[in-house]
Amino acid sequence: KRMMLYTDIYVTTYDGIDAFLDQDLRAAVSGLRRLQDALAERGTAFVFLISPNKAVIYPEYLPDGFVHPAETRRKTAYERMLPLLRNEGVHLVDGHDILLAEKARSPYPLFPPGGIHWNRYAASVVLC
Repeated sequence: KRMMLYTDIYVTTYDGIDAFLDQDLRAAVSGLRRLQDALAERGTAFVFLISPNKAVIYPEYLPDGFVHPAETRRKTAYERMLPLLRNEGVHLVDGHDILLAEKARSPYPLFPPGGIHWNRYAASVVLC
């Protein structure tokens, strides 16, 4: 819709279809916490940046019937991993959350219609 370009991996992960097992997500989060602690011992800060997914930010432009209805869609790896990251105390910046809030008030697009990656404006919003 409206000539929005998406790649299949972003759409399928938004639809809750991915290869990440919960045990793999737990292992990844544990590894991130160990890395954060090891870097802290060396005096280096660590922040895990969750980059936004265009399909999450602009699902309204996906073709009708292209993804499961929200009430039947499986949880995404992001949705399953976020509480694990918070419980482990991994320092993070959640680009999804920030851009969803920005979308409601921004006069500018956060992803270009013909591109699949967030634009510089969106990056500056997340990083500030």
